[in-house]
Amino acid sequence: MSNLPVFAVCPRGFENILLEEIKSLINQKDFIIKKGGVFFYCDSSSIYKLNLWCRIPSRILIQLGKTQIKNSKELYEFIHKIPFEKWFETSKNIKIDTNGWGLPKDVSLRFATLRVKDAICDRFRQKVGVRPSIEKTNPEIRIWVNFENNLVTISIDTSGDALFKRGWRKEKGLAPIKENLASSLLYFTNWNFSQNLFDPMCGSGTFIIEAISKVSGLPANFHPER
Repeated sequence: MSNLPVFAVCPRGFENILLEEIKSLINQKDFIIKKGGVFFYCDSSSIYKLNLWCRIPSRILIQLGKTQIKNSKELYEFIHKIPFEKWFETSKNIKIDTNGWGLPKDVSLRFATLRVKDAICDRFRQKVGVRPSIEKTNPEIRIWVNFENNLVTISIDTSGDALFKRGWRKEKGLAPIKENLASSLLYFTNWNFSQNLFDPMCGSGTFIIEAISKVSGLPANFHPER
């Protein structure tokens, strides 16, 4: 699939270096920097590549739609119009992740999750006669819902678990830094890979491992046991 609307999520303040990283990996134009990420269009193969190689984002989302809503009824109607049956089959279980701020007065994050779930399941019943099941622990499809004031955006999360969960960490300290945050901070040090790298706060070794992985040319989400 080509020209998919994509939003790469990252920690606030790291949008510019995320843009540089994305540009180094895929040949696209017309990027838009937003708070907490970068918006752009690309094909499905580029999405696969970004999920494997990107070190800075936490998620790569395909945006399915966005609109202003005033209440829970409008939220349901908006979600119900989206053709989810074109994106996944009912044999796939799903999870709804809802976040954001400034929701309508009659909508909480928990209630919004329920309304989105109802709208998706009702649409599948209407279109194909069967609804997908819900799986909160290890879902096959993650639906990402974000509120910003009354603007709601719904996306499919292509990353599964957050990308900062590289998978190599078997033990950790009390407050380990996230891997994508460590990579972002390494970028700001201007370390040129030919000098010694000293980490005075080394606990779980996240900075060192991220640096070694990058200088070795390994994909960010490469795992030797997988």
